[in-house]
Amino acid sequence: MKRIIYIPFDHLHRNFGALKNADPSHDLIVMVESARMTTGRQWHKERLF
Repeated sequence: MKRIIYIPFDHLHRNFGALKNADPSHDLIVMVESARMTTGRQWHKERLF
């Protein structure tokens, strides 16, 4: 059975946090970015990516 792992916008690191023990062949990785974060101010395109 797959696990669903939620990754907040500021916890993207494969060696720490939720991704540390994630297995891409068995886990579903969910990344969520709030609309407020992307529309609240002017961000550089590459930073948003």
